[in-house]
Formats: sequence, C-alpha cells, structure tokens
Amino acid sequence: MTRIATLPTIDASPDASRPLLEAVKKQLGSVPNLFRVVAKSPAALEGYLGLNGALGKGALDAKMRERIALRVAELNGCSYCLSAHSFLGKLSKLDEAELSAARSGRSADAKAEAALRFVTEIMRTQGHVSSAALADVRAAGYGDAELVEVIAHVALNTLTNYMNSVAGTEVDFPRVDAHAEYTGLCAVAVSMGERVPSDAVSTSRHAGRTFRFSSPEAKAMFDADPAGFTAKADARWPQIG
Repeated sequence: MTRIATLPTIDASPDASRPLLEAVKKQLGSVPNLFRVVAKSPAALEGYLGLNGALGKGALDAKMRERIALRVAELNGCSYCLSAHSFLGKLSKLDEAELSAARSGRSADAKAEAALRFVTEIMRTQGHVSSAALADVRAAGYGDAELVEVIAHVALNTLTNYMNSVAGTEVDFPRVDAHAEYTGLCAVAVSMGERVPSDAVSTSRHAGRTFRFSSPEAKAMFDADPAGFTAKADARWPQIG
C-alpha cells in the first residue's frame, strides 16, 4: 500500500523538481514511480540524481553497478528495487543466471563475486568490516578508488531501498520479490521439522533474510523470538528441505 503519494504528473511536482523529472523522462523514456516519490522534495531528488549520475561515470561498469544494486535490494528486502534493477540489469547484458546469482552475492566472474562478498559484509556489519574482508576484496584486484565507489553504491541503493519501503512505492517494473527462506515454506513449521506452505501474505524480515508464514498467528510467534526460531529452522532445514 502506498504511504507517500506518487506524483501523478511532472506538472504536479514542485517547480524545482520539474526540470529534473524532465531530464529523467528524456533519459529513460518515462518517469518511474521512485522519482515521482522523491520529487516531493526537490533537494532530495537533486541529491539522489547527482550522486547516481556521478557514480555512473565512475570506475565500476554498468554490470557491476547492477549486481551491487540487486544484492543490496535483496538484503534489504526491497521489491521495488529488485524489480527495477532486474529490468535494468537485463539492459546491462546480465543474463538470468547472473541476475539471480547477484541477489545471493554470487557471480560466475570471480572478481565480481569478491566485490559482492564485500557488499554483503558491509551490509552485515553496518560498515564495520574486518581487515580480512578488505584484504579479500583488494586481493581480487580492487583499488581504493573502486572500493570507495562500492561503498557509495551500497549507500545509494540503501537510500532508494529505504525510500521505497517506507513510501510503499507501487512497483512499475515486472515484479520481482525478495527470496524467502526455506523455499517459501512457513518458517515456524520448519523450526518444528514440518513442511507447511505459507499463505503468501504473512512475511517478516530478520537479519537481512525474508521469512514467510502459514498465518498471521505464526508470524506473530516468529516476531516474538526471530533469532530463536531462525536458529531452530536453520538446524532442521537440512533434514526436511
């Protein structure tokens, strides 16, 4: 459900946002809903477009930028950004296998996978990465300038993930949702060693992972002790998966 209204037209936007949205339309052929939400604040729109445009001219190519966007969106559970960057990733010549792999932090390209491991570590530690993580990504061939850009892309994509999740932005790309753990089965049931389908509605996020449930009641049980249920389900899953 939309919680921050999407501007219906460019003309309905604040005066300072209009030329920025016109530029987006000229570049993309349309104005996706993300921009229509951010345009409520000309300052936010200018800041987002400025950083996005600058990073687009950086050292990381379009494929790597889209891989990072997909990994961050998966970890943040942002369906809007998963949908948008799955679409944009195809335009950047990433095939279906690479699109799916990027969401899980993997790639057939060893150097790209090293960057995605670093992205995952940034997200997992909220930036407090270990010296070993830095050594690993540097050993893959990334210099300091590229590392700075990787960090900047994590921040940029986290911004749009949070914007869309808070706003409830309507997805206007072919829809892609975050992967659910245990192939979408009810996480509470899995924790008890049972395979019970989810209701496809009840969902929770914990530690960068998406869990589904057979009912709102099962979701409420999980939400009361997510770490405990996750540990039990992870232990049971190899036997029943």
